Amino acid sequence: PEQWVGTLWSDVLAQFMVVTTTTNKPIGRVLLYHPNFQDRNAYFAAMRFDLSDRSPLMMYGIALFLRYVFTNWDLEKLYMEVPEYNYEQFASGHKRFFEIEGRLHDHLRTGPRAWDQLILAIYRDQAQRESARVRLDFGARSALTKEPDTRERAWQTISWETFVGEVATIAEVS
Repeated sequence: PEQWVGTLWSDVLAQFMVVTTTTNKPIGRVLLYHPNFQDRNAYFAAMRFDLSDRSPLMMYGIALFLRYVFTNWDLEKLYMEVPEYNYEQFASGHKRFFEIEGRLHDHLRTGPRAWDQLILAIYRDQAQRESARVRLDFGARSALTKEPDTRERAWQTISWETFVGEVATIAEVS
């Protein structure tokens, strides 16, 4: 049992639970792992526990987490390893939120079927540019805009207390 607990944090730099606004029920998990500070990249993962839940809270949790990561560490790129069969769920974000950097052909097996493993990348500048859609930096919480904000944006390190306060505001908890 002790080994299993250790693997939950092995090579993990940060991880958070995303919870619902009214019941504090966990809806997902976000994590940053395998950081390479020399080359300024790391791996990012997000898991939604209930695939039938279509609320935007998981996306808000991801947006807050990415902001937290890019403001607190000097990382330029986050990689995601995505099985080909999961890609369709968020393919609409291609070119806007992430790029496809690689494809490992027939890398994964499900029974007799082989699937590709996609290597996606979220770039700091792309995340910064697109974060204008989720207006976290200018005080408007959990409001999706129709047009991106064109004002100059500077990502600044925020305190843990500020980050927790923003999460609480979005989750509508105190």
